[in-house]
Amino acid sequence: MRNLILSLVVVTCLFSIANAVVLPQGQNNPVDDGVLIAPGVLVIKFAPEVDLQSFSTKNANPSTGIYDIDNIFIENNVNNLEKLFVGSERTDKVGSENMARYYRIEFPPEINPEEFAEKLKITYGIEDAEKVTMHRLDVNPNDGSFSSQWHHYNAGDHDIDTPQAWDITTGDSTVIVAIADTGVQWNHPDLGGSSPYTNGNIWINWAEMNGTDGVDDDGNGYIDDYRGWDWVSVTGAWSGEDATTPDNNPMDFNGHGTHCAGIAAAITNNSYGVAGVAGGFYPDEPGVKIMCLRIGWSAPHPTYGYEVGYVRMDFAAQAYYYATNNGADVISCSWGSSNSSGLGAALTYALSNNVIICTSAGNDGSTSADYLNSQSAVISVASTTSSDSKSSFSNYGTWVDISAPGSNIYSTYSNHGSASFAALSGTSMSCPMVAGLAALIKTRDTNLSRDDVKNIMFNAAENIDAENPSYIGLLGAGRINAFESVNQIAYASFEGTPRIGLPPLEVEFTGDCPFQVNSWKYYFGDGDSSEVQNPTHTYTEPGAYDLDLLVSTTLGEVEQTENNYIYVLADTLKVMGYEGPTSETNIEIPVRLTNYGPVNEIIIPITFAGPLNLTYQNFTVAGTRCEYFEKAQLVSYNSSLKACVFRLKANDGGSAQPLSPGEGEVMRLQFGLSSAAEGTNSIDTLTVSGYDLGISTHVGDYVPVFTTEAVTISNGNRGDANGDGDLNVSDAVFLINYVFSPGSPEPASQCGGDANNDDLINLSDAVFIINYVFSQGSPAPAPCF
Repeated sequence: MRNLILSLVVVTCLFSIANAVVLPQGQNNPVDDGVLIAPGVLVIKFAPEVDLQSFSTKNANPSTGIYDIDNIFIENNVNNLEKLFVGSERTDKVGSENMARYYRIEFPPEINPEEFAEKLKITYGIEDAEKVTMHRLDVNPNDGSFSSQWHHYNAGDHDIDTPQAWDITTGDSTVIVAIADTGVQWNHPDLGGSSPYTNGNIWINWAEMNGTDGVDDDGNGYIDDYRGWDWVSVTGAWSGEDATTPDNNPMDFNGHGTHCAGIAAAITNNSYGVAGVAGGFYPDEPGVKIMCLRIGWSAPHPTYGYEVGYVRMDFAAQAYYYATNNGADVISCSWGSSNSSGLGAALTYALSNNVIICTSAGNDGSTSADYLNSQSAVISVASTTSSDSKSSFSNYGTWVDISAPGSNIYSTYSNHGSASFAALSGTSMSCPMVAGLAALIKTRDTNLSRDDVKNIMFNAAENIDAENPSYIGLLGAGRINAFESVNQIAYASFEGTPRIGLPPLEVEFTGDCPFQVNSWKYYFGDGDSSEVQNPTHTYTEPGAYDLDLLVSTTLGEVEQTENNYIYVLADTLKVMGYEGPTSETNIEIPVRLTNYGPVNEIIIPITFAGPLNLTYQNFTVAGTRCEYFEKAQLVSYNSSLKACVFRLKANDGGSAQPLSPGEGEVMRLQFGLSSAAEGTNSIDTLTVSGYDLGISTHVGDYVPVFTTEAVTISNGNRGDANGDGDLNVSDAVFLINYVFSPGSPEPASQCGGDANNDDLINLSDAVFIINYVFSQGSPAPAPCF
């Protein structure tokens, strides 16, 4: 088991989520059990014979080109017609064509949406019309508050055995869990802000992050959707909350979504806060990625005025579609639901594309199942306590699939945008715990189907009938067990030592598999392979190499792949040379890097002392390979020593990928100098203010080869080797002595010695000068600058 070091518990507020229903201003009355119908909005599905290309949607009087539809739109003052599932022109997903026919319409709130829907249903060209409903929220690492998370470890063993599971797997950044909720505080230190990985455990849409601002770089219909999307556009939200315009910032105000995200995948073992079920193991193992989807918001309770949370089904449908198209493996849904607003179509779309859907059973303490819970393909989750009994608030029934801890669950929280921690209770907390476990199972084998994951989880569940004699058969397969779940899946691992070094680099590999093995097969990434369990391999060429291990076991085939696992170094950092006349007062010097593997950080300490009166002015990464870095800063400057230290850092818990392998400029140094300056300076690297030249990668740190060219300022003439201001035979004699007599003085400048301008100083320059002086018509030396 991994060593768990418990430190000081962070002081936070503890409370349980309210069961109250949000009733925003201007909304219709509840229709049943707190479910609300949103005014002024319907979702309609156009029939197959309708030509969607004829629609006009860009004004306050939208039209379809079909008389009957346009007429009823005019009669009911429809002022907006928009595609519900943005990007539904795609064809690479099952069911895309059907999704393209769903549209949302808006109209004055005084019109009864149910009556309007019935009129639309019998109108030619409309296949269906659905009201929009709103539902309430169902609401051992060294992490400082791990001891408060009883669901991971409980003395009575009524926990989910995550520490034991973490000995097998801790999650993987290739697996994505979508939190469809009130948003996620994506910069929370325990979700994204304190990790060396790219934005921590928060999913990043790199096509947009590294693309052009204001452009839909990946063509998914959403502009600059860096971390997900915010669909919320409502009235009557809590004061201070962003709820009027859909945008690319799914930040959580309410706190519920952040709490769910932390349960599933808070960064584990980062000496801070809490641990997620699939949060990785800092610093070497990144966790699963959290896709932030905001479909809910806060609003005042209609009677008592306190803050409660709320989701809308059309927003949820859009989130399902987005998550499926953008690679989500699991979607966590901790809220009530109904088959309205296109949610059923979006659910079918997600399920048809192998997405795992988890939903909370509800907090009414009843046997009633809402829409999502009534769907057999969706995982319905009930809540248990620290004694494995059903939580008093939890719904139950034969429709429940499985149970998970949900009482007094401590996790990350957003207090109106401020990062904190809190203990909440509800099936809302049980749901993301199951979602996190589903993601943990997927990390063992990403090829597992949705049904495979469900069967593994259900088969591994612990029987809790003895603790719940009144609910036998009503709490699903039992309480989840993370260890037993991942232990059912064949797995293998390997380690290589060393993982970084100069060529030739000899690496010893050690393979491990706890199951009966029939065969081993390593692919080293350079074209060679081995069929022994513990091979030794020598890398002769520089580069970053992927490792792939295939193991045949009695439980089936296992594949373990690690990208950029071995770094063979030959990296070079070069400060480019410069030559100019004494009239120059500002110069810019490029710094180039050749790197064979992804680079997280570069430290560059330099000195520029010499006869030239250089003065550091600035530096820039604009237009270089590092212009997108999280940090590009001057760390230290000593004017008397003529020394600077620069730090270029890609990964700082924010938005930048490592620098890809390649060659080119990484920064440009800008110096000023006196107009009377003349001479040659060398730019060198050495320890400055305790900083040494170095490059950091996820494998380790190393020092690249450093080269530099001279910085020369001179008004001399080309060929004036002795620097007397004249070009004559004495310069040729000076060069002959320099070439053939060791210890003779060097030319006054590179330009003065290089008479023929071939970047070399040798006998040919003396010959060039003699020809120029004595042979009429011979070429004159080129200007120095």
